[in-house]
Amino acid sequence: MWMRASIKSVESVTIAFDDSGKKLKKIPSPSGSNSSLDGSKEKKKKQ
Repeated sequence: MWMRASIKSVESVTIAFDDSGKKLKKIPSPSGSNSSLDGSKEKKKKQ
């Protein structure tokens, strides 16, 4: 019982962590990708 309970608690924690991680990644990823793309375009134009 203890092993099952610990596994379930760990899984719930990892799932919650993944959800929070996805939310954190989703927010900066668009701006980050856009800025990186803009940066590469600017570099190509300059060259």
